[in-house]
Amino acid sequence: MKLFPSQKENERVFLLLRRHWFTYLIFWLLAFMLIVPVIVFLIWWPLNPDSIDAGWTVVITVLISCYFLAVLGLLLYGFIDYYLDVYIVTDSRIVDIKQNGLFKREISELHLHQVQDVNAKVNGLFPTLFHYGEVFVQTAGEADNFIFHSVPHPYRISKEIIDLHEKHLHKRTKKTSPETGDENYQRMAANLNEE
Repeated sequence: MKLFPSQKENERVFLLLRRHWFTYLIFWLLAFMLIVPVIVFLIWWPLNPDSIDAGWTVVITVLISCYFLAVLGLLLYGFIDYYLDVYIVTDSRIVDIKQNGLFKREISELHLHQVQDVNAKVNGLFPTLFHYGEVFVQTAGEADNFIFHSVPHPYRISKEIIDLHEKHLHKRTKKTSPETGDENYQRMAANLNEE
């Protein structure tokens, strides 16, 4: 079963991560703060029907409806940004899918053999209370470092990535051992014998 579009046939997914739910809560708090004044107005208006001219009733109703639609649009934007930002760790690579806005997506890949170090960091009161933070995957060579932002249980995730990296390296070294007859190994051995 494929979990993401570029998944290879025999590739197994070990981690499929999104940012912690607490980071999406900020959009809900913002939406709540934007809606509270309108709700107060909607409670006050029926209690004081003579304070607003009857001709303005339709205009105010349309403006309030547009305002509610804008707030719902903000919540939808936040949900899309939260839900479609995904970090995937398979048995051979790390895939970082970032949704920037509604119509822009970036996908980055890193093969596990390129991983040099993995660190986790939790900073602040809320990340400490709700157990989320950053995971930094340092790479070898010219590849960019990967940062998993606000993921739950970052220390456990960093350990799992290191374990997968070691298993992947072990599997790769088995493929290049003399018993398998790998061409690269034979070529390296021939070069050493010539020297």
